[in-house]
Amino acid sequence: MTKKIKYLLNISIFLMVLLSVATIAAEDVNGAKVIDIDDGMTNDQIQAKIDDPNTQNGDTLNFKGSNYNGINLVVNKTLNFVSTVNGGTTINTVENQSYLSNTVKNLNSTYGVGSGTNNINSTVAAFYLLQGSQNSSITGFNFKSTIFNPGNSTSRSFSHILVIGTSNVDIIKNNFDGSGVPIAIANSQNVLVEENNITNSSYYAINVREDASGINNIINKNNVINGYDGISVQCSNTLVSNNYVYNMADNGFGIWHSGSNSTLINNTANSFKYGVFVKHGGGGDFIINNTWINASSWAVELQGTNTQIINNTFYNMSTAIYQYAKGASYYLSGNIFNNVTVKFALRDSILNGSYVNTSSAIPNETVYNGANISISSKISQSSIVNGKTVTYTILLSNNGDLAGKDIRISDIVPVGSKIISYQASRGTFANGTWNLETLGADGDAILTVTVQPLNKGTYNTNTEVSYDAGVEPIMNTTKANTLKLTVNPDVKLSYSASTSSSKVKVGKTAIISVKITNSGKDKSSPIVIYNKLPKGLKNILVTSKSLFKSSKWQFSPSGQKTITLKMKVKVTKKGTFKVPIYANGKLIKTIVIKGV
Repeated sequence: MTKKIKYLLNISIFLMVLLSVATIAAEDVNGAKVIDIDDGMTNDQIQAKIDDPNTQNGDTLNFKGSNYNGINLVVNKTLNFVSTVNGGTTINTVENQSYLSNTVKNLNSTYGVGSGTNNINSTVAAFYLLQGSQNSSITGFNFKSTIFNPGNSTSRSFSHILVIGTSNVDIIKNNFDGSGVPIAIANSQNVLVEENNITNSSYYAINVREDASGINNIINKNNVINGYDGISVQCSNTLVSNNYVYNMADNGFGIWHSGSNSTLINNTANSFKYGVFVKHGGGGDFIINNTWINASSWAVELQGTNTQIINNTFYNMSTAIYQYAKGASYYLSGNIFNNVTVKFALRDSILNGSYVNTSSAIPNETVYNGANISISSKISQSSIVNGKTVTYTILLSNNGDLAGKDIRISDIVPVGSKIISYQASRGTFANGTWNLETLGADGDAILTVTVQPLNKGTYNTNTEVSYDAGVEPIMNTTKANTLKLTVNPDVKLSYSASTSSSKVKVGKTAIISVKITNSGKDKSSPIVIYNKLPKGLKNILVTSKSLFKSSKWQFSPSGQKTITLKMKVKVTKKGTFKVPIYANGKLIKTIVIKGV
């Protein structure tokens, strides 16, 4: 083989290796892989791909087929499910419980949906996103089910996507047809459901179930067409915005028990029995700038407290707003009524629970002053030595009528301080800032933070709280009293003095040593070290000459440093000589040298 051929062969091998590396890099960016789900794969084969140890958090499963049948997949990793098929991959959700995989049947836990509780292992769904699936996403699919039985409570056990006990899941740009509750979310946080189309749902199209840990979910820009109930909110701090709901046999929207401090804004509901239920047990909800069209009963039913109904438009209905519960409270402002017979109706319990029209006009508005959050602060001590700790205490109190939202407390501790410990009664504390999602009327919250300032000096903290008061002006700011902390230098000086010899012949020398130690952290203020040599002793040499001026050493010892000053003296005559050593005028020690 010639050298030229060998050379070309080596180049070819090198290029093939380089190409293979490039291919791996294209499929494995930052450790995340794209895993193809080929056309014709069964549910068990896809589940095996998910469960494969080589499938890691952050990987993407790309569905390349146009249609998959009998799907019921359990997800407990961070995975992205996508379809690159033109028009989207169709996912035919498993038909009933008898077709569920063993993976699903072995799930022994429950979740809430609507007013009931379901067992996961007897719930039909295409995707079960469970604990461990945080930060997963599902995009670009067409979900189909043969289930369509409006109002039948048994249909609550049929879904397309279950999201249970996880967080930060995105369900975006999918189509759903049929099923009981196409998207069911329970005990989860920060779930985004956006730009989906949902048709023919038998119970709730989207249900966000009540639970103490289920907060901060967003339902945005979805179309819900033809079903029983549209979008149901049963957890706090949920945002429902820019959705279109059409032709619901029962409710367009619902803010049910535990649905406190949630917001319906910029939604449209057309053709429904009830537009939105605001149930008791929650409170502090906002219904803002929505459009309600063609109600067969009424658009808004009030049972909760502190509900704000602002800038809504009502078209074509006999009754717009109905106060069902006697204890319901509300704030009405800026609402528009077109072709509405009764703007406001009040339930009369005397008439066997039926409602009567109190007036065709809106009643006197119950005006709430909004949240009114006060803040106070204190410090455990106003003066400390550098290196010591100090504790700041912040107390919030809401003296208003409504809950405060998006609460942020800043400038709590000195900038640059080291956080030793903290305890917040509610909310989160990080990077020197305390954040609370909400603080109800008459509610209190307390934060204690123990810090260690890193430098000496004077520190002022002007702690302030900003929050959404719920009424104009929306954002408010209140400051606490200014706290002043003085951090004094950490200086710990110690002195010792000695002589190299206590008996010295005339004409010979001895060395007087003075040792100064600063065991503190900081540099001290200037000190003066000097002695008074009696007649008979003569200074002939000193160390640290640059510090020795006018027969004295003058300097500022640095922290964690020791310096030894030395003076060589000559004995000029016989006798006993006493040499007092002073530091800033204070006697350290008297050295005795005997001349012989």
